[in-house]
Amino acid sequence: SQVTFKVTAVGAESYQWQYSTNGTTWKNCSSTGYNKASFTFKATAAMNGRLYRCQIRNGDFTVSSDPAVLTVKQKPVITIQPGSLITGVGAKAGFKVSADYAETYRWQVSKDGGKTWKNCTSTGYDTATLSFTAKASYSGWKYRCVVGNPYGSVTTNAVSLTVS
Repeated sequence: SQVTFKVTAVGAESYQWQYSTNGTTWKNCSSTGYNKASFTFKATAAMNGRLYRCQIRNGDFTVSSDPAVLTVKQKPVITIQPGSLITGVGAKAGFKVSADYAETYRWQVSKDGGKTWKNCTSTGYDTATLSFTAKASYSGWKYRCVVGNPYGSVTTNAVSLTVS
């Protein structure tokens, strides 16, 4: 999403926006508008926690604005979807998801082809990896995972389990 930082200075001749990850070492911004009183750019999740300030020059004098912290509110992003599984009766089985910015996991099962979903209770139902012992009666069931954090949630694709 777009972010705008603004600074007001009387008598300013030039502006240079800067960012820092630690408040000690500062790097000059180079995105469009880095040299104006109002600096707008696209924020990404990787920028979360960065500090931003503006150096204002007038002749031989340079002052820096107080730093502002950028907080990026990012809901989880699924990076690896679970895959469907074919396994034998009595085998250890399971599904795994990978997601960035994940804080919670909730695996769900559908016994009616994806029409209705119920929370799982198997080992790992609240982690990135769900595991269980496959039973013949589980064949045809679908599984998915709801991944969340304080900014929202996303649901994986539904995958099938075949037990033979």
